[in-house]
Amino acid sequence: MKPPVFVIIFYLTILAFGAIGIATGSGDLRLIAFPALILYGLVMLGFWMEAEKQERTLREILKAL
Repeated sequence: MKPPVFVIIFYLTILAFGAIGIATGSGDLRLIAFPALILYGLVMLGFWMEAEKQERTLREILKAL
């Protein structure tokens, strides 16, 4: 499983605007790593929460067969 292309573009847009803001504000592009890690963590959290639910559903469906 992977996120749809629209979601990837949305995330990259958010990170690009953040990088521009950080670069113009402080000039230190290393600070973009923190929002990128937060974004990655949120995506992984949502993925694994949904994956767990779907695994339970699939197990129930396959037991019925």
